[in-house]
Amino acid sequence: MVSLLVVFLVAFLGAWVAKKLNQPVLTGYLLAGLISTIILGPVFQTADLNELADLGLAFLMFVVGMEFSFRRLSRVRNIAVFGAIIQMVLTTIIFSFFTGSILTGVVFSLSSTAIVVKLLSERGELDTLPSEIMVGWLLVQDLAVVPILTVLPAISVGGSLNSMVSALTFSLLKAAVLLYLVLILGKKIVPRLLTKVAETGSREVLLIAVVGLVLLSAAVTSYFGLSFALGAFLAGLLIAEGASQHAIFSEIRPLRDVFAVVFFVTLGVLVSPQFLAANWLMVLKFTLLVILVKFVVSLAVTLFFKYHLKTALQVGLSLTQVGEFAFVVARLGLSGSLIDQNTYSLILAVTILTMMVTPWQLGLAVSVYEDLRKLAARWSPRLYDLLFSSFDHYRKEHSEVELSDHVVICGHGRVGKHITRILAMAGVPYVVVDYNHNVTSELAATGVPTVLGDPTDREVLAFSGIGRAKAVMVAVPDRYSQELIIENALNLRPGVAIVCRSHFEEDHRRLYALGATAVVSPELEAGLSMSHRVLDSLGVDKVRTATYLKQARREVQ
Repeated sequence: MVSLLVVFLVAFLGAWVAKKLNQPVLTGYLLAGLISTIILGPVFQTADLNELADLGLAFLMFVVGMEFSFRRLSRVRNIAVFGAIIQMVLTTIIFSFFTGSILTGVVFSLSSTAIVVKLLSERGELDTLPSEIMVGWLLVQDLAVVPILTVLPAISVGGSLNSMVSALTFSLLKAAVLLYLVLILGKKIVPRLLTKVAETGSREVLLIAVVGLVLLSAAVTSYFGLSFALGAFLAGLLIAEGASQHAIFSEIRPLRDVFAVVFFVTLGVLVSPQFLAANWLMVLKFTLLVILVKFVVSLAVTLFFKYHLKTALQVGLSLTQVGEFAFVVARLGLSGSLIDQNTYSLILAVTILTMMVTPWQLGLAVSVYEDLRKLAARWSPRLYDLLFSSFDHYRKEHSEVELSDHVVICGHGRVGKHITRILAMAGVPYVVVDYNHNVTSELAATGVPTVLGDPTDREVLAFSGIGRAKAVMVAVPDRYSQELIIENALNLRPGVAIVCRSHFEEDHRRLYALGATAVVSPELEAGLSMSHRVLDSLGVDKVRTATYLKQARREVQ
């Protein structure tokens, strides 16, 4: 009880300080846990901390399982499945060489689904191509933990080759039976049961049922010799496609947030201060090595699958951290004598440090890309063509877009596709600029004028015929790209009308100052549309309704 009280107090202080310094709250949790274990070490009991970490991770992974979408994974299935496998194998080999331990290599090959998804969601970028690749990649890594946790207990038994093969066979059989039961229950029993519970209309009963399901699934996998957190992840998979999924998610989300705090603070507390004091230089070296190796491998794999350099940079810089399942695998390796206490402490320390720098790295990708492009253009035209122009294949295969009085649509994601549909209905000519070769290939096949290239690139915009365009629609979600597109568009076509999306109200003023004709917030428009409908249903005068909506829009702008 004392440990739990101290964990929440430390979490509050860490989050408060982080917000005051305008830093990510996640960094506050991890750093506060790390500092508190140095100051308050004797207060914490290791057994209590391990149980708290297990419980926090269980609910964290349950929600990750709930958000698993085979439909999302299918859109980027080749790079998500094969790319993740190649990355894990290469990273494992490299770190096995440096550490002399395959287990350590496996641990360092895993990245954090919970952190990356949370950060992308906060930035409003979950629907972008790099984000889809990242999320698919991470989900494949999470699924790969199942065979990893199955094999480890068999390896840890030691002994003769025959005994190890027997143990491995038995472990694989247990995992196969378990996964089979998950599929059967997921399709037939659990969704029906939870639907019946949801039909009672009681939020308390639904919450109790969900928590019971999480703990039951976690207990079953733990009994089978697998991970407690893995059971919770599988429980999330059970209801991922169920009709009551959204109701369950709304009920479990506050509980998830509480236990996520417990996990991340506890992770910091579990690091040994004595180990850090004696080995801080080694910890720092391995942290930098993990970040560098995972970045290079992820970047190379993404480029291998013929994605744009900008996409590859975003993927590479976002997947450099060591993930939450690394904690589970390392704990199992420690209990099975596959690693010693010092290696376990090293893994925890590297995990925390790589997690702490992830928020900054996630925001660096676009600016790093632009800086590299400027440097390459200044130093070597050949290098520029190799690293940047070579990805804009459409320019090499076709002449410049010959449309006039048309609309240039930058980005064809969830927002851009609606714009093209409306313009097509209205008979307005348009051209789509996007660096997702799958998107541009599909559009080109239907006769839509497309440009495969980065819309922030001045040459790509010029190629789209922007010098003769009537308007530019900026449908990409990230702030840095929006600003570059507006600046380049106005340089190429002074006075052109520019309509830009933005998820953040604080960005509106800056985008207008740069020259945007209109800035549209998807969240604002959704709120206005819903308000309009409800006021109509209540019989409010249409003139008054229009006045209220106009005033609300003016207050934001």
